[in-house]
Amino acid sequence: AFNAVYLYSRRNRVLTAHALALSETGLTDSTSTYETLNRWSGLLRVREFGFLTAVHTSPFEAILVPRSAFADTTACSQWAAQVRQLMR
Repeated sequence: AFNAVYLYSRRNRVLTAHALALSETGLTDSTSTYETLNRWSGLLRVREFGFLTAVHTSPFEAILVPRSAFADTTACSQWAAQVRQLMR
């Protein structure tokens, strides 16, 4: 918890809002300072946990999407299913 608070302090804005967009090309992760396209062929798997969904971009890295980013758990599960479908 300390690390999260420290990283989001007034002087250090490491943690920021992200926008994820699904397209035929891949999953785009955007912030106010960058935009990254993760092609479907490069994504490894999608895992759903009780409080977040992880889209693995490598064996040790993932895009973490909290459940609170969705209206309800059904919307989160539908989004994860859509990502899985596009990965095929």
